[in-house]
Amino acid sequence: MNILVCVTHPDDEVLMCGGTIAKHVASGDKVFVLIMADGVTSRIGYEHGEIYARMLAGDAASKVLGYDGDIVGMPDQRMDTIDQLLINRRIEREIERFKPTIVYTHWHGDLNLDHALVSRAVKVACRPGSGVREVYLGEVPSSTEYAGGFNPNTFVDIGDQMDRKLEALRCYEGELRQDNHPRSLFAIGALAQLRGACVGVAAAEAFEAYRVLR
Repeated sequence: MNILVCVTHPDDEVLMCGGTIAKHVASGDKVFVLIMADGVTSRIGYEHGEIYARMLAGDAASKVLGYDGDIVGMPDQRMDTIDQLLINRRIEREIERFKPTIVYTHWHGDLNLDHALVSRAVKVACRPGSGVREVYLGEVPSSTEYAGGFNPNTFVDIGDQMDRKLEALRCYEGELRQDNHPRSLFAIGALAQLRGACVGVAAAEAFEAYRVLR
């Protein structure tokens, strides 16, 4: 089975569904991760080498989790300056090429505007007739919870993949924060435990099911 993960920034794929990716790979599924934006050019004092460093981090994370991927390189925090049609069509091309059965992307109400735009584009690209049977919207710590309203109804048991998720996150060392921040290893582990406790397992990743065709 082919699985597409479409996110905005390099590290979103691991934060949102790193354990789920690893679980799919372990079960024999083929996972492709499409990353839409560069993730760094909006930062004050940004240097060009940061793009390359983020790409290297993404490559290292992909090897840990076992997925293939591509970074489109749209401008960070400025995706609202790009015609929505162009964003939609880039994702549509990937769906036509890869023919995924399941797609994971951002929750539509995310505080990060780029996340919300990518979520909208994925919904357009995965409309009935696309061949996609299941679409799930996930959470990215330090962004989704700041908006409020995320209400997961689907949980993936990642107890056997949590170590791999944390190993992949360490590839993005420059994006991690101290323990009092939602994007710290401590808080990410605690969130996985909380989501797991909701369904009686040691660790889980949580999603809103947008569309499921059975």
